[in-house]
Order: sequence, then structure tokens, then C-alpha cells
Amino acid sequence: MQQSKRTDLILDHVKKNKHATIQELVDITSSSPATIRRDVNKLADNGLVFRERGGISFGRAINRQPTTAEKKAENLTTKKAIAKQALSYIKEGMTVFLDAGTTSFELATLLIERSDVTVITTDLRIAFFLSEAGNNHIIIAGGNIDNCSQSVIGAYSEHLLNNIIPDICFCTCSAFDGNNGVTSPTQEKAILKRKLASLGKMNILLTDSSKFNCIGTHKIAPLNTYDLLISDSDLPTKAHKSLEEEVPLELVEIAINTKH
Repeated sequence: MQQSKRTDLILDHVKKNKHATIQELVDITSSSPATIRRDVNKLADNGLVFRERGGISFGRAINRQPTTAEKKAENLTTKKAIAKQALSYIKEGMTVFLDAGTTSFELATLLIERSDVTVITTDLRIAFFLSEAGNNHIIIAGGNIDNCSQSVIGAYSEHLLNNIIPDICFCTCSAFDGNNGVTSPTQEKAILKRKLASLGKMNILLTDSSKFNCIGTHKIAPLNTYDLLISDSDLPTKAHKSLEEEVPLELVEIAINTKH
């Protein structure tokens, strides 16, 4: 069997079943274990599957919401580059929504010198940071505070979201893939972010490539809900085509020696 056909069979099987053993792949392709291991290693190197003991999985499970402290130092240069690209969409006089998250915070730091934007957010750090500067009009959603992310969640937040239409809603996530779209490890976050996905006149998903092929328990929205996905050039090349069938894609280049 040709390698391209084996690869298609392997990907179809693991997408459908979420994971597969080497023996299962040997059986469905009628190939040797050595051949399957080579195929699996190549797919994993291209970021299309994850290796696990005795086989592969389609996505890395995200079972808990990482804290802000855990996230803020991760991939910082990448997040700054994504934020800079996102800034180019914010025109004078716009009202923008900034979802909670460390990439959104980097975008907020780029608005510090602006005085022509209204910012709505659920993120306490963003609200305080921009409010302290005092240059822009800041609106924060009310409700319960999620101590993990220092952001507002719950019914009061949803009430605000039901009554606003920002020019742009910048959304973030902890997990996305081409098959399940955007997902979250927690139900409350998923409910809130589901509203954000179609909240604005334009809805932009900001996420670095480390979140790709990660899967949370709770679905947020299909990728085609968003008007644009801004990520970075480390997103696996073989994933570009399938992602672009769902959502327009903009990738920022990251210097090799400055990612950490």
C-alpha cells in the first residue's frame, strides 16, 4: 500500500476513534509494525498526531484550566507577535472586546498609548492595567471571579454579552484542532467563550500553535464561526490547508532563538 494511502487510513481511523494502537493500524493497513512506526513518527513530527505509549492519539487532552501564572511566561515572544498582528485591525474609534487570557493581555499592552478605543473585557488584569493608564474607556463585565484565570464568568457576564455588539471581539482558547474546533477544559469557560465566538461584527481567534491538536472536554465553537485565526508559523504546515478550509488564517513569523 502506498504511503499516502496508509497515511489517510491512519488519520481517518485516529480522528474517528481519538486514539489507536500500533497493532490496530497494522491491521487496518495490512502493513508491518516497522512501517507503521515510521508513518506514525512522521505524522507526529508534522504535528498531526501525538505519540503515546503503544500508539497515537489525535489530540492532546487538556483536563484542567491552566492558571494565569502558569501561562504568562509561556511562548511570550509568540504571544507578543500575535498581539502585534491583531493590533493592526483596531482602527480609531472602535469598540473592541478582549477575552481573558495572556495573549489578550499582550494586546492590551499595545493599546496603552492609544486614547481612541473603548475596551470591554472579562479579564481583571486587562481592566486594571488599562484603567490605571487612564487613556481609553474601559468596561468590565460583572459576575463571579474565576480565581484560576482572574477573569469574570457566570450569568452576570452573559447578561452584558447579550447586550453589546463590539466592532471586533478578540477571542482566545486553550485548545483547538481541525476536527473539534475550539474546546475548553471547563464548562463555564466554554459557555462564555461560545458567546464570544460570534459576539462582534468581526470575531478573531488569537492562539499560539502550542494549543493546536489539543482537546478540552467542552466544545466552544467550530473554527468556521470565527472570521479570522491569527497564530504563528510553528503551526504544522500540513495542517494549514485543512484549517484554511474552515477559517482564514494569518501566521506570524517567530525568530527561532527568541521564543522563550
